[in-house]
Amino acid sequence: MPKKPDPTLKTKSGIYRSKIRQSVKFEEKVEKIIVRVPEGARAAITKHVEEKAKADPENLKYSCYNGKAYRPSVNALIRTLIEEEMGVSLDELKASE
Repeated sequence: MPKKPDPTLKTKSGIYRSKIRQSVKFEEKVEKIIVRVPEGARAAITKHVEEKAKADPENLKYSCYNGKAYRPSVNALIRTLIEEEMGVSLDELKASE
């Protein structure tokens, strides 16, 4: 018999409190950059990334691993392009500060 869920673990909107805490911790560790593209370009970029990730899901240029599976990621593509242009890993930049 499955254990009954504890209703005190969720907020009124149904989100687990632990998920909110983890989200806040993650937001403290990253910086955001806004990329502006012409209207319609976002859909084309997303489609391109999804096609490339589907062809080779483990290629981290087009996908990221969330602990369970690889998923398409526009952010992964942007990070890779920045790292290739700068010739350094963004993780290394953080470590050198």
